[in-house]
Amino acid sequence: MEKQTRVLVLLGEADGAAAAAALIERGRTADHEALLRDVSGFWDSAQGTVQVRTPDRSMDILLNGWLIYQTLACRLWARTAFYQAGGRLRVPGPAPGCSSPS
Repeated sequence: MEKQTRVLVLLGEADGAAAAAALIERGRTADHEALLRDVSGFWDSAQGTVQVRTPDRSMDILLNGWLIYQTLACRLWARTAFYQAGGRLRVPGPAPGCSSPS
């Protein structure tokens, strides 16, 4: 039987050595499987809100998965886009073409 090893890499950022040490400790003691389930559940929910069906299965996968992720993570949260990976500073507010709830 082959031996398996799991390697977990955590990335983070902190404002100083004490904050970095606290972040490391938090990462060491976290239930990573539960966190992964939570994140997966969030994206399943976000990507399952609207479902598009087209005659082209590959278009369905793109529209119902990757483009929803890209819109939320890149365009709305990071204020950048596929063609604008470096981002830009601008006046706070909704991204062009997006409206915020009233």
